[in-house]
Amino acid sequence: MAPAAAKPPAPINCKLLLIGNSSVGKSSLLLRFSDEQWLPEDESSATIGVDFRVHKMEVKGKKVKLSIWDTAGQERFRTITSSYYRGAQGIILVYDVSNRESFDALPRWYSELETYVSDKVVKIVVGNKLDKEFSRQVSTAEGEAFATRMNSLFVEASAKTAANVKEVFTQCVERIMDQPELWETSAGGTGASTGSAGQKMPGGNVNLADGSGEQEGSDILERIVIAIDLGTTSTAAAYCIKMPNETIRLEAVNNWPSQTNSDVKVPSVLFYDNLGRMVAFGAETEDDTRIQQERAGELHRAEWFKLHLGPSNLRNVVVPPLPNVPVTVEKMFEDTFRYCGARIKAAIEQRSPRGSKQWKDLASQMTVVLTTPNGWTGAEQHKMRMAAVNAGLVNAEGKERVRAVADIFQAGIHFAIQSGCLAGTDWLKPGQQLVVCDIGGGTVDTTRYEVVANSKGHLKLKESLTPLCLFHGRWLDGHAPGSRLALCLSCRRRVNSSQFSGEKDMYMVLGGPATTLCIQGPDRDVEITQGSLKIPNAVMRSFFASAIEQIERDIDWATKDIHGKTIATNILIVGRFGDSMHLFNELNLWGQTRGLSLVKPDNMSSKGTVTGALKWALTPMVHSRRARHHFGTDIRVPYDHRNEEHRRRPELKLTTHENQVQIQRVWQTIVSKDTEIPASQEFVASYTYEFATTATRFVKKEKIYIYTGHGHKITPPLFLDAPAANPANPSLNPGLQVFCTVEADLERCFTTAPSRVSSSGVMVKELKIEICLRFGATELQAWIQWVENGQLQRGRAEIVYN
Repeated sequence: MAPAAAKPPAPINCKLLLIGNSSVGKSSLLLRFSDEQWLPEDESSATIGVDFRVHKMEVKGKKVKLSIWDTAGQERFRTITSSYYRGAQGIILVYDVSNRESFDALPRWYSELETYVSDKVVKIVVGNKLDKEFSRQVSTAEGEAFATRMNSLFVEASAKTAANVKEVFTQCVERIMDQPELWETSAGGTGASTGSAGQKMPGGNVNLADGSGEQEGSDILERIVIAIDLGTTSTAAAYCIKMPNETIRLEAVNNWPSQTNSDVKVPSVLFYDNLGRMVAFGAETEDDTRIQQERAGELHRAEWFKLHLGPSNLRNVVVPPLPNVPVTVEKMFEDTFRYCGARIKAAIEQRSPRGSKQWKDLASQMTVVLTTPNGWTGAEQHKMRMAAVNAGLVNAEGKERVRAVADIFQAGIHFAIQSGCLAGTDWLKPGQQLVVCDIGGGTVDTTRYEVVANSKGHLKLKESLTPLCLFHGRWLDGHAPGSRLALCLSCRRRVNSSQFSGEKDMYMVLGGPATTLCIQGPDRDVEITQGSLKIPNAVMRSFFASAIEQIERDIDWATKDIHGKTIATNILIVGRFGDSMHLFNELNLWGQTRGLSLVKPDNMSSKGTVTGALKWALTPMVHSRRARHHFGTDIRVPYDHRNEEHRRRPELKLTTHENQVQIQRVWQTIVSKDTEIPASQEFVASYTYEFATTATRFVKKEKIYIYTGHGHKITPPLFLDAPAANPANPSLNPGLQVFCTVEADLERCFTTAPSRVSSSGVMVKELKIEICLRFGATELQAWIQWVENGQLQRGRAEIVYN
């Protein structure tokens, strides 16, 4: 018998860990090395927790199986990433050569290495973004000197051009191969030596170097992302537990307390007792006993409370007042989020044998996604974020893990793609214009996108129209005070407007079969027969009329360019009330007369927005937006006695240390309304400060303003303030409001600035800084920058909302 063929040696398992500040390009390096691909910065997104890749290569005649872990650089994920140091044989520390702050952070990362890994572990310092030579802030000599001090390898590379990317990983693995004690026991994938990749991890035994350990006990590889869609009239919640290399599964909560039938959504209604304590939410508020308590004054109903949080310039409708109990609207959001969080926890624990352990291990670091109307600003998003913190979804240190989906259209597009309603069409072909109309319970949002790219499952869109946001109020006009149904408002939830087709009468159940009653109304009698109130078809249709008319106007506007020419004919209808048969039929008939094609995904009202929000957090698709307002700040300019507006404001004159007469509170535009803003684009506002050399306080606060328009005036005024009748109490011009305040500590900038003697004989330091703002994401980002010894420096800035 011939001898059996020799079995080829198993590859050596080797675990590498990429660490460094956020946005230095760790994921881009990994993508370029493993897939030979590169995503532009405006298409990439921050890593949530940890990503993972497996790559095979041959080094020094040995086959090596690399398990490469890409960790989040954000502070909010420090607890997660610290666990992944264990078992790593190589650490790749990445900084951005065009970002001094990322280089200055390397000592902190090295201090963590001293805690979590042995001295024998191979370390390599990588200066990424070598292609940004023109904006380099860290020299090659600096990087090399630092690596030498830390006894580490050093390479400069570019994920964009692929320069030296392969060398980064090859050099690291070659050095590991030179130290057999790091890998000998991992050959063949068995064994586990101290400090190697196969050591025991919390939760069970798993070979992290191979990435193929038992699924049981590998909870640490997972992360939870939850989404809560608190709508004006109904609420939904969903979650996903994402593991590396596994298909994302989006799960919606569909078993709420007191529901008669399983449903993804529940009414956005709260009951409070007289002391302001929440006693019921959602379907619990439809319990007959609680309704009797409400009628007796023991419980108080809170509904449509979401609209009380919205911007004042969008509150163009009358909404029910908040209940007369000691509860703020922020507390109502908090109570709702806490309730939804408990239901998500219950769903996870009930649907998986490992659910309880998954929640225990991962909930403290989960990402929370909250949906908001498109017209809401950072102030409203901040209030919602703090409500999520107070509800215990995240702790105060983790508030940055709460993300607001202001771009709710994207959630609808995600759901439409998943539902297949766009299959077989050319709607998502590059160059196409797509109008999306989100018809919610109390708001209607409409915008237009241009499809920029769509290949290999990666859809890239850019806004081609500033979104329209309409707070329409009650959908059924019959719910307005003084209407024919005003006597029956307590039972309005029993009218299912989504089932009304426009062809038949509707019936509202008001009692048992024996209930027969005649109620005299202001214009006609209302008869209840056998427990049901008949609402004639014509009356039901009239309830929808004004809403449909307004939606048609918004869609018509969105389909046209600035010259009134129709450039978009594809209309996607999403949102809770987009499922209304009568509403969609009327819009579709109207659209056909104008050559428009309308589609809507099925069941959008049930889970479309909330699961789409989850998808948005995991795979964003919109990479360019348009400014909703004019954004600006206040500056000083030389006083011009010939300018009447200057002369009308003598209280704003001042004299500088250089004896220059200036006037302050002048509007300076940072970005104009309708400007197209790529996600990565920065806008800069320049400031000059004079400090006495004896100064001890260096925190400066600058307000960012928005101009929303006033009457027919669409351009911002010259001055922020109206001419003051009382100079001690100035008021902003109509249409202007404070958006946020940017706070920055200028001590470092002050320390390095040169001193000089002013013309008035005072020793001063002049600080020239720039506040950098990024509007392209759904939430504003800010930082400061200045020139120090010929090098551009960057520092942190905090955004504070009023």
